[in-house]
Amino acid sequence: MKHFWKLGLFLVIGLALLSCNKDEVTFALTDATAISHNSATFNASVAANITITDKGICYSSQNSMPTTTNSKISKGSGTSSFTVTLNNLEENTVYYARPYATTNGATYYGEVKMFTTLEDTDFVYLILPDKYLANCIDIQNFNPPYGTIYSNKELAVIAHQKFSVVQISLNGNKVGYYSLPCTIPLYPDFNADFNAVQISPAVRDANSAMTIIPYYFTLPISRRLENLEPGKEYKFSNFLFEYISNVEFPVLETFEQTTHFAPNDANSASMSICYDAELNNNIGKITLEGSQAYFDVVTPYFHLQGGGGKNQFWEIYYKSDNGIMNTHLNFRNSPTEVIHKDVCVLPETNGLWEKIYIDISDIIRVASDMDPQISVRLQITGLKNDDTKPAYFYFGNIKLITMN
Repeated sequence: MKHFWKLGLFLVIGLALLSCNKDEVTFALTDATAISHNSATFNASVAANITITDKGICYSSQNSMPTTTNSKISKGSGTSSFTVTLNNLEENTVYYARPYATTNGATYYGEVKMFTTLEDTDFVYLILPDKYLANCIDIQNFNPPYGTIYSNKELAVIAHQKFSVVQISLNGNKVGYYSLPCTIPLYPDFNADFNAVQISPAVRDANSAMTIIPYYFTLPISRRLENLEPGKEYKFSNFLFEYISNVEFPVLETFEQTTHFAPNDANSASMSICYDAELNNNIGKITLEGSQAYFDVVTPYFHLQGGGGKNQFWEIYYKSDNGIMNTHLNFRNSPTEVIHKDVCVLPETNGLWEKIYIDISDIIRVASDMDPQISVRLQITGLKNDDTKPAYFYFGNIKLITMN
């Protein structure tokens, strides 16, 4: 009898191991946005515990369960969030779309979304050709109105942005969010002398990469659409936004000689400061080599005011090679207590700089229910993927932005 329970135990362990090793691929996909007579846009993400060699969106007007043998748009390898715009569609037609991911010769699919293109009618078209709105903050004469004197390095961090999404309104009515670059069909009032388009930055909240939210801290830019006629195109670029006058920056990390961030653990990796030409500023560089398996850097404590419906963002540029994995951003309000563990998990960037925005308003609001003024510090942690090779993580142009 005793042999049977041992056999049963081995079977349970074996099934558990098989379960742990099972390939898992998960998807998220928004409903179609920016639908016109010949295009539509999707925001999607892919997560997996295995290597993804290709990902994207497949679509069809004939097959209600489209596959990669139908039309598809590839967004490259790896796990990440991505935006796809389907172009050259037929007007007034039902389409089906879903995300896909290929790995180890197998293709996985996510949920199907259905949408219908519009009829080609009396549109005018707003064309925004820029891939990003970068360095688009007006900091000329910035210091006096904002009540604080910032150094040139701090102003560079304040100005450095990389918006890939905009919010569009027409004559004061919200039209929607659009990923850049884009062509947006608008229904103007053709009887008016002109129509007014309002353009505001928007961001994907890194807490939820599928969620697009306004960037609350800048004033919209208005452009006039004049001499209206159906089919006319209006192209705008080179925007320069202004911060609203009551913004504050509790943290501005410039990495000038001293830094807010420092290693949190003697066994963790060391951190150095170096210059990066692309960001045109100093950055922090973390190197993991030899037996160093992880890094953990934190800031000193600083005060944040919660409550009152305040909007508060944490913004950071970063890049990592394939040797860094499981990079986490956290808030801590004491040496042992984490206010909100895993505020954000950073995907690998394959050595390319990425800008992320994290809306921390609710996190701070909940914590401040017990204390209107809370002391917090920022923490970044990560692991090395391979024990044999050095791995690097870079970060810079970091700021906390809030409104008083």
